[in-house]
Amino acid sequence: MGSFKEGQFIKRSCGARRWCSRASLAGLLLVLAAAAGCGGSDDYVDGRAYWSGVAADLDGDGRIDIAASFAEGGSPPHPGHVAVFLQDAAARTRFLTARLYDVGNDPFGLAAGDFNGDGRIDLASKNEILATSGAGLADITVLLQSAAARGEFDAAISCAGVYGNGLPAPEDPACATMALGVSFDTKTVRADLDGDGVVDAAVANSGRLSNGCTAFDCDVVDTYVEVTLQNPAQPGSVQYGPRDGGFITFVAAADLDGDGRTDLVIGQSNGLYLRLQDPSAPGRFGPAQLISR
Repeated sequence: MGSFKEGQFIKRSCGARRWCSRASLAGLLLVLAAAAGCGGSDDYVDGRAYWSGVAADLDGDGRIDIAASFAEGGSPPHPGHVAVFLQDAAARTRFLTARLYDVGNDPFGLAAGDFNGDGRIDLASKNEILATSGAGLADITVLLQSAAARGEFDAAISCAGVYGNGLPAPEDPACATMALGVSFDTKTVRADLDGDGVVDAAVANSGRLSNGCTAFDCDVVDTYVEVTLQNPAQPGSVQYGPRDGGFITFVAAADLDGDGRTDLVIGQSNGLYLRLQDPSAPGRFGPAQLISR
């Protein structure tokens, strides 16, 4: 079986006029930021662009939670935030209202881990400078989990910061004892997705700007999450397109509903979605379910 594309998205954006020549994730997200204030793209006006995310048991209750980063619109650099969605103890795959934490500008990467060795999962965001003037700060901001409340986090601290002119920024003293050698890649998942004991892959493709893009006509095409199984019984790959418009920004994998099967968390330029694994087809995933927008 060859590649199957479940859906493809093509979206016009009135705010894309300065960025049509860029096909990178950063360029696409700046298209989104510009569109947020122009009034011509309804999906973008109301949607929150989740740029990166992780799925982990953040509060230690045995249920998988979600953390996802996003940034404010307007001119870069864009103030960044991390939204933490704890799973509701009363219902699987239902999440409590997100608690928001301020982090560095333009947080394109997110990672989870016990960075200070206290036995609690912390969060770290990798932040970029997108302003053409070089204004802003590229750094790693760390949200240490609170010792007083599981699943809550202390104010962010800045580590490994560099200003746009290349000079180093002040670093919080606590950074010196942290283990921050982690991957901030949220576009690729390497895991056993179908339960056969072999590592598979899920890759988030943010797409590209359409050919012939002009100042008032920029589309995003070929955006999907591609799942490839190392399974002779189901060769080839399956592509899962975005829901409700938008383009794909990241993918994470974990057992969200507690059935022993790996599910997918997918970020889009207009929201956060969950695809549960189909119990009748290992490694294949059901319709996208909205978590937050």
